[in-house]
Order: sequence, then structure tokens, then C-alpha cells
Amino acid sequence: METPNLGLPYIMAAQSQKHVTHNEAIRALDALVQLSVLDRGLSTPPGAPVEGARYIVAASPTDAWSGHAGHIAAWQDGAWIFYPPAEGWIAWIADENAAVVWSGSEWSALTTSEGGGGSGPDAEFDTVSINGAAADATNRLSLNAPATLLNHAGNGHQLKINKATAGDTASLLYQTGFSGRAEMGLTGDDDCRFKVSPNGATWYEAIVIDKDTGAVSFPNSTSGGGGGGSSPSQRNRWINGALAISQQNINASATTDAYYVADQLSVHRVTSAGTITVQRVQAVTPGGAADRARVTITTADASLAAGEYLYARTRLEGQSVADFRWGSASARQAILRFLFKGPAGTYAVRLTNSAKNRSYVATFSPAAANTDQIIELVIPGDTSGTWLTTNGIGIEICIVLACGSTFQGSTGWQAGDILGTSGVSNGMGTGSAVFELGEFGFYIDPDAIGSAPLWELPDFASELARCQRYYEKSYALDTAPGALTQTGATGLFCVGGSSAAYLAGVTIPWKVQKRVAPTVTTYSFATGASGKIRDIMNLADVNASLESYEYQALMWATNSTAAGGYNFQWHWTADARL
Repeated sequence: METPNLGLPYIMAAQSQKHVTHNEAIRALDALVQLSVLDRGLSTPPGAPVEGARYIVAASPTDAWSGHAGHIAAWQDGAWIFYPPAEGWIAWIADENAAVVWSGSEWSALTTSEGGGGSGPDAEFDTVSINGAAADATNRLSLNAPATLLNHAGNGHQLKINKATAGDTASLLYQTGFSGRAEMGLTGDDDCRFKVSPNGATWYEAIVIDKDTGAVSFPNSTSGGGGGGSSPSQRNRWINGALAISQQNINASATTDAYYVADQLSVHRVTSAGTITVQRVQAVTPGGAADRARVTITTADASLAAGEYLYARTRLEGQSVADFRWGSASARQAILRFLFKGPAGTYAVRLTNSAKNRSYVATFSPAAANTDQIIELVIPGDTSGTWLTTNGIGIEICIVLACGSTFQGSTGWQAGDILGTSGVSNGMGTGSAVFELGEFGFYIDPDAIGSAPLWELPDFASELARCQRYYEKSYALDTAPGALTQTGATGLFCVGGSSAAYLAGVTIPWKVQKRVAPTVTTYSFATGASGKIRDIMNLADVNASLESYEYQALMWATNSTAAGGYNFQWHWTADARL
């Protein structure tokens, strides 16, 4: 009779020499309890084992160990005694400093039900699963619990998350259903970032703390910072991307070069034979904007000369794009998107610096001719060149519809003033061809997501203020400069005095601080003549001399000889555009 687990012999009733049976059981217990073996890699018995030495017999054993692979071999009383293991037996391997377990067919590293094994005196593990949480090669420590406590060991306590290089990530990620919703930490560089996501794929930065200065920016907040603007939609750095503001030309058409079809968007043409008509038109875009720019080829130029071109352009102030860090090793990726409708062909976008000695060129081809479609392009940050972060031209963006060989180069970043490639179609080549552009967006992409955020219709009042930093007028918003109207005119009125000539002045504060001291042009409200103000007392236009400042314009009006007083009125524009 033996015990069911270790096979120890029982002492039977009336058995003689009971001590033999007892000692046999004691010997087995001595070999198996607190099991620690010297080695598990030997197939041949060692030559001079010490009393009590234990081994796990390796595969293909020979000599006295033959036929006992996987068994416990114990040298006891001058002989080898073998103990076949049962499933679940645990042994310590002295020469490996590791624990192993018998699975029923082999000895292997000790594991928990879902964790990993390891070695070393401190019980290292490849993976650890706690309370049924599945650990894996990425999530090597996994826990199911309502809370986790990391307590101090006498004083304070730090939770440290280390990364290998600046371009790696060290962050805390918060998920819903294993899909990311919020993240904070060092994500892709050494600035501290706080960002959120509605779906785990598209991310929006809420707070960025500069590692060098500690300066805090709010890219998508009403608090501003980082060029974020004055409303949530102003994460878009393209000012007036919906073309809702057109202070100078309203919806008038023109055939001139460098024509502002809307605030911050001008169309430029240099051709020897071709002509165009440009205007803002009302046609709802896929994103819900009410306006778009239209360029019609009224006279074709089938063969562009080397220095000829046609493009639409915006310029972004350096202070608004300083966080792109272009021109440095930490330059950040950007995303450009816009609505395009036009003839089939290949066209280009060009981004350049103020000196026009660094250019990025990308080409695009509409999937279907004369159909609204959104073009979206990833712009890698430029690590070379000089990119202004002042109130000068930070980044110039052009949508190129045609360019001659003088302005042709390759795609990607390059030196020089390059508009496109030799593969760009001649958009001037077909008379009556129509191009429409709108719904512009230009975004910083610091985490290299590679896609633009959802396009948002800008807040009109905030967008108007952004535009007025560069261009402002006294006329009503829907009234073009030079119109014959007294509504909104600036006035200077005084009663009394002699019939002698008068010298009078007035200070006009701007609605929005200008980028630089603007160029101010006056208009007679009665005749629309530029450079004039209206002398109402004498019913005549008179000259005006101006002195303008960054915050205000000081206008001096002269040449009135009306007895008993004077009354001057006029309109004005203030131009501080890039």
C-alpha cells in the first residue's frame, strides 16, 4: 500500500521490520520535499555525487539513468533512486537560479495561469497577468481591478515613464473600449502635450508646453496661443478659409493681376497672350461654406513662355506659424486641404518662405473633371532655410494652375523659387475653362497623423477680426472702396472761425491692431476719388495728407476757406497685407 500522491509506503499492521518501511518513506520525503536540484542538463550520471544530491534527468539518458528521462534522480545511501514527477511538481534549478514546473510531459519555466516566467533571484517575469487580465508582448503587465494604489515607502513616491529618444513616446493614454480618447505626456518630441480624440484615430491638441521656454499654447482653444486663433475653428491657420470676407472687391469680377478675390486670397497671372476673369461666387461647398473663388480663362495661352504662370496665393504671418518650427531639426509636419473643381489634368501646390529660396512642391490630379473634390496633402516640415517667425511672411501657399519652365523643378523640398514640375498642366491653355477653389485648411500635424481634422466653418466675427489685422475700411462690409456713399464716412466738423484757410486733423483708431503701419488711402464719399476728402462746406474734393501709425491713423485735411466753420468727410482703407 502506498500514498496516492508521493507513493510513500504504508506500515501495515503486524508488519515486521517496520523501520525499513518507515525509513523508505523518510528517504523519499527527503528527496522530494522543498525540491531543489543541482542540474537538469545531464544525460549521464555524474562521477562522484555527494549524498543527497538531486538532478532532473535530461533527454536520452545513459548508464544508470537510462530510461528515466525527466525523473528526479537522487543519490541516496550510495545508489541512484528515481522519482517520476507528477503534474504540478515545482523544482528549483540551482545552476540556473530558476524555478521549473512539470506539466505532465516536460519541465518548463514556472508560470502563473496567464503570466510569464523568468529567472534570477528576484523572480523576473516576461509578462505578469493579475486577476484574469491578459498580458501580451506589448502590455506585459496587465491588471483587472477597480483601482490601483502605488503607495510611498516612507516618504514620497514617483511614477517614472522613460523613453529612449526624443522621437519616441512617453505618455499616459486613456481609452474607452480600448480606443484612445485622451493622452498626455511626451508624444513624438520633448514638449509636454495634452490631446483628445473622438474616435482613437483623429487627435486634437488642447495644451502644448514648450520644453525650452515653458510657454503654454492652446492650439484649439479660445485662449489662443500657438496660432490657434480666437475660436475653436481657428486651428486652421489659413485665414478666411471659407472666403466669407471680401472687404476690397466684394463679388466684383476683374481681369487684373494680383487681384484679391477675397481677403487673404489673391490670384496672380503672368502671360503674354492669355487673359482671365476672377471673382468670388456664391456656391455652397461640401463643407457648407457659401463662397468660392472662380477663375475663368477668357483668352487662352496655348504655349506658356518660360517665365509665365497662373496661381492663387495666400500668405501667413510668421508669428502665426512659428510653432511649425520650419528651418530647424524639430520641424513639424503640416496638412494642406482645399476644394478644387476644374478641368482634368495635373496641378500643383507650392509652399515657400519669405526669401523664396526654399520651396515645397506637390502635384495632384482631380479624380473627375469639373467636379467638387477635396484635395488633401501631407507637407513634411522643412529642416533647412530661414523661415520668419516675426510679422513678416512666414509661409506662402500657392495653388498652381500653370507654370513655365523657369519655375519648374521636382516634387518635395528644394532650393529656389519653384512653382511646379514639368508635368503640371497648362491651365491657361483652354479658353472658357473654369477653375473653382475654396474651403481652405492648413494645419500643424505634430503627431504625424497624416490627415486633416474635420473642416469647420469659421466663426464669422472672429474671422473678420483676423482679416482686419491686414486690411480694414470705413465702408460697410458689403460696400467696395470708392463707392458713392456717406454711410460710415469719417467726419471732422467745427463751427465758428474766420474766413481764413483752415488746417484741421482727426485721429482714427483701428478696429484691430495692424500687422505693420498700414498704407492709408482716402476716398471722397461724393465722387469716389482716391487721395481726396470731401469739403462739404465748399462742395469740393480737397487733398489730404496722412501720417499713419501701427495703432491709429492721423489724417490732416487742408484748403477750406468757408467762413464760420468747416465740415470734412471721407472714407478710407488701411492696407497692412503681407
